[in-house]
Amino acid sequence: MLVDGTPFVLLVPALFIDFIQAAEDHYQPALFSTLIRMLRILSIFLTTFAPSLYIAITTINQEMIPTPLLLSLTAQREGVPFPALVEALIMEVALEILREAGIRMPRTIG
Repeated sequence: MLVDGTPFVLLVPALFIDFIQAAEDHYQPALFSTLIRMLRILSIFLTTFAPSLYIAITTINQEMIPTPLLLSLTAQREGVPFPALVEALIMEVALEILREAGIRMPRTIG
């Protein structure tokens, strides 16, 4: 997809696996690059589903959490003024800000 006035080109349609592969995977041993790709896939699924799973369990399905863990979570959240959804959104925004700041900082500071 070419857009007039921009130097970028989008390749469509793209498969999800295309975003997981990296150029340096071809220059490493096959076993090592396969393990790294599996780690990337696992981390994508964890970052996608962990916040939503946390919100679903802590707000809706509290009976799924063992009682000692639930008591510990309740004691820790006692002073938090936000619900779990707002807390997770703030966490996601803060991590995105830190990631963007790390990209734009000089190498020695970042």
